[in-house]
Amino acid sequence: MKKHFLFLVLCLTTILVTAQNNSPGIHENVRETPYPQESHTLYINPAPLLVPAVMKQSDYLQFNLSQDRHFRSESTILSDTISWYMFNPHRVLENGTWYWRVRSVSRSGETLPWSKTYTFQVTDDIPQFVTPPFEQFLRNIPAEHTRIYCFLRDSLENARRHMRTHPDFEPMITESREALAMDYRSDRYPYRKTSLMYQHTDYLNTAYTMFQRDVYADKMVQNVRCLLAQEPEQRVLNNDFQAGELAYLLACTYETCYDRFTPAERTQIEGIILRILRQYIPHIVGHEEVHIFDNHFWQFTFRHFLQASLAIYDKYPEVLKYLEYSYELWTARAPASGFNRDGEWHNGTGYFTANAKTLYYVPSLFSYVTKTDFLKHPWYQNAGQALLYAFPVGTMSAGFGDQNERATTPDRQRLAFSDFLAKELDNPYSAWYATNCQRELRRDFDMRLYRMATSWKTYTASKTLLPSSTKALWYEDIGEVVAHSAIQNTNRN
Repeated sequence: MKKHFLFLVLCLTTILVTAQNNSPGIHENVRETPYPQESHTLYINPAPLLVPAVMKQSDYLQFNLSQDRHFRSESTILSDTISWYMFNPHRVLENGTWYWRVRSVSRSGETLPWSKTYTFQVTDDIPQFVTPPFEQFLRNIPAEHTRIYCFLRDSLENARRHMRTHPDFEPMITESREALAMDYRSDRYPYRKTSLMYQHTDYLNTAYTMFQRDVYADKMVQNVRCLLAQEPEQRVLNNDFQAGELAYLLACTYETCYDRFTPAERTQIEGIILRILRQYIPHIVGHEEVHIFDNHFWQFTFRHFLQASLAIYDKYPEVLKYLEYSYELWTARAPASGFNRDGEWHNGTGYFTANAKTLYYVPSLFSYVTKTDFLKHPWYQNAGQALLYAFPVGTMSAGFGDQNERATTPDRQRLAFSDFLAKELDNPYSAWYATNCQRELRRDFDMRLYRMATSWKTYTASKTLLPSSTKALWYEDIGEVVAHSAIQNTNRN
């Protein structure tokens, strides 16, 4: 059996290397050619339309999509004028040949000539995953300031009644005490403590959401007032991680403690969030949709700026436009670059840790608000098995990753995400994974609020994995093979 596996790996490696040698690259790092075209095999139906930046010759772009080569049929789609280099049809595309083109449009309405017409084929074997238009998301966002974690609110009343018996209760208490004990009022440079205050904000928000005790909310307000008393430090704003953390801690406190701030304080908080977004948005819009995968942005910045935008979008049109961009970007390029249905992480098991919270948060929010299940994307459907196979219990992970050669135990974020998949998708691989690593799972604080708020969602893992569990998996979209002889028995694997 081992010889067979080795032969399979060598054969597939030869195929992949040969394919790579015949092409300058499977994907361009920054898009240089329109997608999709006749030479492309679609990953998903509907496929996003993506164009390189050089094709935008004026202020906006407008896309045209049809099964009529002359674009005259009633079913032809003509997009609104948009600022970014992508268009999502938001509907299943029927089998057959599709034609599309794009043109530039000025602010005054002057239209430039259409580009050449591109074609692509839609066939039965392409997985279908359709998201609703942004207007449906916008229409359903709660008016009141419980937006960031609105997808948890329906289950909170019941969860609070049973929280003291929850395995996460004691860790939550320990973390909230740590946050309550920290006093930033004597700190001359509170912005330099942004990362710590960000973590404490999550601790306090979790405790307040579950307990509803003023002491936690009052501490959140006290912390933010320490920031409002100072001018934001530009060196903090220039760090993309810290800028995102600052935007989130301000937005989260603004939402949770809205009535505890004065109108002037709320305006000041909005002003700092706006300053952050205005600094970064010009480097995001028009870049992330055509870049194959910008690690920092997708790990944290996307989520933090989305959350900040949710809090204030209805007061500032420019933030509303960025919120629309975020929704369309996720549809076009997520999860996992938009060109990955495997469920494994394309830039290594080590880096999955940094992406886990965003991968849980965004589909939870979008699913709740739009009433459409974003977890039906093939990547999520395959992730339960793929994440287990790439990093089994009690052994080393797959070889590709940043410093993951040091890890011999699946990390807390990976297990928290597996717990999420077990609850939401009833995934047996995720259930087995999380059940066999409970101690490490309880160390996770990033998704603790989710686990406590959804305590009614339970799962029971089989003592053994499915009898039909595959021993070798080829992750065709990311170019990786994982083979096991006995995945649930480390001594024999």
